[in-house]
Order: sequence, then structure tokens, then C-alpha cells
Amino acid sequence: MSLARESFAGDWTVFIHLSVDERRAGGLVVEHLLRGFDAVHLAAAKDLSERFPSEEVVFSSFDGALLRAARSEGLSILHPTVREGFVMEDSDLGSDSDVYIL
Repeated sequence: MSLARESFAGDWTVFIHLSVDERRAGGLVVEHLLRGFDAVHLAAAKDLSERFPSEEVVFSSFDGALLRAARSEGLSILHPTVREGFVMEDSDLGSDSDVYIL
């Protein structure tokens, strides 16, 4: 087994597994004019934020339309920039906060 697979297999137990809400994703396609899997990504983030309301879910993508949709859905976003790396927006994270990044 490759080192990457071993590492992934070892981490698998700490991942949060979410079921996909196809209807919610379908609604996001229509509302934000998203592609199918982009809507699944956003629906999963919304579900995660509702499952853990006391935690901040931070959404990330390289797709600008998807980031705009996530922001309009009330999620904080972490987006890549070419020069600065990743930039946190709409977030007030303390040093002891748990952050979930999808």
C-alpha cells in the first residue's frame, strides 16, 4: 500500500461522514446556478454547519461562483489567491476554535 493510502486509511476514523441531501443540492443548483457537484459540495457544508451549530464551518473552493454562493448561504469562506496563499474572509476565529474546512 502506498504511503498516501496508508495515511488516508489511518485518518479515515477522524473524518466526519455526511449523507448527501440531493434535494438540498438540487435547490442550490437552481438558486445559485451551480454545477451538480458544486451544489453537493455546498449542501454538505450547509449540513455540517447545521449539525455543529456551535462551530464555524469554513468553505473553500477555487471556483468564484461557488464561493459567492457559499457566502450568500452564510458560510465563512477561505479562498486561494495566487500571491498570498489562502485568505480567510468573514471569520472571527479565536485561537482555540475548531475549524472545519471542506
